[in-house]
Amino acid sequence: MSATVAAPPPIVTTAHRLDESIAGFTGSQTVQNSSSPGTEVKLPIPPRTPLEAVKKYWKQMQASTAEIDIRALHIVTTDVRCFGMEEIYIPLRFLNPEYYVAEHRSERSKLRETDAWTTANASVKEMLQKRLLVIAGDPGAGKTTTLKRFAYLVSLAQLQEDPTQVEVELGLARDTFAVLVRLEKLAEHIVSSKKQSKGPTTSNSPEWLIDFLKTTNAEQNVNLDDSFFRETLQHSPSLLLLDGLDEPNSEQQREELTELIRAISVSYEQCRVVVTSRPTAYKGQSVIPGFEVFHIEPLNDVAIERYLTLWFGTLLQNTDAERSQYACKKLLTDMRTRPELLRLARNPLMLTALAVVNWTDSQQILEQRTELYASIIRWLSRSRKSSHRRTEDLLQELALKMLWDSEGSKLQILRLAAARKISSEFREVAAKNRLEAAVKFLEEEELNSGIVVARGKEISFWHPTFQEYLAARAISSRSDKEQLSLLSALPKGRSNRRVFDQEWRETVLLFFGILYSHGHRKVDRLLSSLLKRLGNQPSPSDLCNFVALIGAIHAELSPLDYIPDYSVYNSTFLEVRNIYDTSWATEIPIEVSIQVADVLGQSGDHRFLEAIKGNNWVTIPAGKFYMGSQNMDPHARNFDLEALNMESPVHEVLLQEYQFCRYPVTVGEYKLFLEQGGYSNQDYWTEGHFEKWVAPENWKEQLRHPNRPVVGVSWYEAAAYARWAKCRLPTEAEWERAVRGPGGRTYPWGENTPISNLMNYGIVNVGHPTPVGVYPLGATPDGIMDCAGNVWEWCHDWFDPYYYDCSPTEKPRGPMPTSSRVMRGGAWDSVEFHCRSAYRDCFRPDLRANVLGFRLAR
Repeated sequence: MSATVAAPPPIVTTAHRLDESIAGFTGSQTVQNSSSPGTEVKLPIPPRTPLEAVKKYWKQMQASTAEIDIRALHIVTTDVRCFGMEEIYIPLRFLNPEYYVAEHRSERSKLRETDAWTTANASVKEMLQKRLLVIAGDPGAGKTTTLKRFAYLVSLAQLQEDPTQVEVELGLARDTFAVLVRLEKLAEHIVSSKKQSKGPTTSNSPEWLIDFLKTTNAEQNVNLDDSFFRETLQHSPSLLLLDGLDEPNSEQQREELTELIRAISVSYEQCRVVVTSRPTAYKGQSVIPGFEVFHIEPLNDVAIERYLTLWFGTLLQNTDAERSQYACKKLLTDMRTRPELLRLARNPLMLTALAVVNWTDSQQILEQRTELYASIIRWLSRSRKSSHRRTEDLLQELALKMLWDSEGSKLQILRLAAARKISSEFREVAAKNRLEAAVKFLEEEELNSGIVVARGKEISFWHPTFQEYLAARAISSRSDKEQLSLLSALPKGRSNRRVFDQEWRETVLLFFGILYSHGHRKVDRLLSSLLKRLGNQPSPSDLCNFVALIGAIHAELSPLDYIPDYSVYNSTFLEVRNIYDTSWATEIPIEVSIQVADVLGQSGDHRFLEAIKGNNWVTIPAGKFYMGSQNMDPHARNFDLEALNMESPVHEVLLQEYQFCRYPVTVGEYKLFLEQGGYSNQDYWTEGHFEKWVAPENWKEQLRHPNRPVVGVSWYEAAAYARWAKCRLPTEAEWERAVRGPGGRTYPWGENTPISNLMNYGIVNVGHPTPVGVYPLGATPDGIMDCAGNVWEWCHDWFDPYYYDCSPTEKPRGPMPTSSRVMRGGAWDSVEFHCRSAYRDCFRPDLRANVLGFRLAR
């Protein structure tokens, strides 16, 4: 009897999809370059890899990304736990920081001639044209789901189930290789390996990623070795998806990961790298050089309705279509009549939670997000046979102790370690059996409510926000003295008290939301006690952090009509006014100054009281100055290497004395115009378009920030306001003279390159208009504020681009007629190039946008 010899398994090279496997090759292989059609590249062949192992890799990738995880929200008796990716996925919108960098300005002008232009949004396909990018989004905004969607579509292409969708939706080649990594797990792998003296010798070696992929795939019985991943990422079109830069335990770990990701991006040039993070964690040393940032936009009304239609329609698989349609319609109606619900619904996680509550208890009315979380947690925990109250008590203790871990806040923990943290709560059990009881509770909890979920040998809360909410409840269960001590403590290795620490911000705000359920006096009393804890002479940092906290609490509790007793903090508010002076500008982080300024605006900004309003004007003396800039002669006037032809020629202009307003017109000032009949009095509308509008765009939301510049106003509205105020819009020449001075400064402050504490620009910094005057270091020598960034400013003139679209060697084509008005200064979403004082832009005068404001002259 002859022996049967098994044939060797087929091999696959990573430059091909699974249906294109090649056997017996050695050396190198010539393939079509996916990123440049029509060209060929020579790729080395990685070690022989069994085809079945690669198939298994893609099948596991598909299985782990095929569902949008709404884990354990068993909405009905049919025990629906998850929704398929194709069933309820809706595309998100991303704010694109590169919109204004387009070299062909005429294309932007065409876009601005339509009513469609409001903000610079990018589709997923446009975003993925960038090789290195960060997706920033608030908790529950959809960061993880977005990466899972990418990985899911790539797996469909690789398995030949749908080879086209990855091209159509993502703009990626069909043979793209994808890797999805949770950065918290990568960080833990590095720490564990170092303790065992394993792995690379340096923390930022790209080999850490290879070692991690080899290890995790081996644990899943996928027979792919390190050389497979190394060769694939180095030589094939790849998509590296790195989820949760904000999740590792410590700031040091995040900074080390930042260096590692940068090294990976340099080593693997064929690889697109996409990183996700909460915006609050993506700053300072955690910012990755060379990566562009895209912020997830809140869901708009159309997206909300689309999601709910899919959600309710899929819920019962059309077995109860009438009930589904009714529930969907009712929730949409509630949102339209209750702005606080609509604000919650713009976050995908909160929208899902609203849908769950609406389905399970259609009579319940929720006013604030702590109530929403409470309803969801209560509903989930009732799936246990034991008391749901007992379940919630145990989980909230676990949540707090994980966040309060001595080694740094933890989002994931070994099951046994978690059991130890809550074992003392099992008082009804003999001491020797408490740990066993805690382990059993957690194992059952994973199967029942799903508030905590298993991740291998570890557990975590289903979503970090649930953990933060439960931790907030645990704090609220302490005595007043314990609450004060916990919140005002200065954790080891941290520069801020816990109540001011950004890592604790969500937990702190949710805690105050819970505290308010006991009455506003509880909130006021604790805030007063926290202020006393700062001592008799608090540092400027502590004072500003305290005022910023008040503002955040006010915003959190606004659906409940809570207003802090600002009169109690008069002396504190007087002192923090120094944020408008250069003396504090280098000491206080700009994000804190912005929050403080917003609070000062809500409590009454002293700069805009009638008695001192005269101080808000700067007199510009009569005289000549040279307007424009040029990039041809370094020795001639107003040379600027970045100058455009439309900024030329440099020419002399004579101006009479005039006054230029120190700040753009604010929301609070514009509110007076509305209240005094500005939109109903035709005398103010001499330029036309009377009765076309009744208020600026998104006016109700703008009213929440009185000292931010008003936006969403057309040129006609700005002109009407100016006439009402007995002023006028500045001419383009007046604007440039006031901002550049007689010497032709490149920026309002001089020639220094812009940085984040000089102006509000680029969405990586702020992402919205900021209170006027909060960048004192970016003022002109005369003290004129916000001339660069924040909001574009309408000028009186029609745009007359005499040298428009000519190269430096071409002759002028003559004046070009235009229907647009000039705007100057750049905005909060602009790049620095467009915030130069000589840069000119234009916009159709009847259009509005959330980057458009104005200031006055007289």
